[in-house]
Amino acid sequence: MLRIVVGSYDPKLIEHFTRDGLDHLVVGKIAGGVALCGPLVQPGITPCLQCLSRAAEDRFGRFHSQLTASHGTSEELPIAIAHQLAAIAAHAALRFIDTGECALKGAQIQLNYLEPFTPTLTHFSRHPQCRCTWSGSEVGANEQEEEILNFNEGTGQILTTDIHKGL
Repeated sequence: MLRIVVGSYDPKLIEHFTRDGLDHLVVGKIAGGVALCGPLVQPGITPCLQCLSRAAEDRFGRFHSQLTASHGTSEELPIAIAHQLAAIAAHAALRFIDTGECALKGAQIQLNYLEPFTPTLTHFSRHPQCRCTWSGSEVGANEQEEEILNFNEGTGQILTTDIHKGL
């Protein structure tokens, strides 16, 4: 099953999907008039959103991330871009469901509002310091913390968070 996250989202929801091995596709926008579709994340196989964030921080520095809006801001999109983005997301989801393959696995397409006829496809690799590349035995040598999220699947809102510690 593929989960599609559209617009603004709680980062804990994405962490929940990643930790539980749930495939998900992110659709949204960032500051600067750019709409995004992707990446399609297959936890443990393709880069996650944290990998992308860490790579951007490595490339541009931590200060740069404080100046830019986070993924999934809720500002409106121009109607033509919204339709183009919806078509790309639908095509990617259907192809992934039908074949298990998709051009957005570990990649992101960017639609610039000023240049809508020239979308940019960017591929990403897994970041070596991201937790998604760690095996289960490496997370917390003696003690592991498990966070259980209860959320409303209709709205994607997190209702409660429980943290359990174990050996």
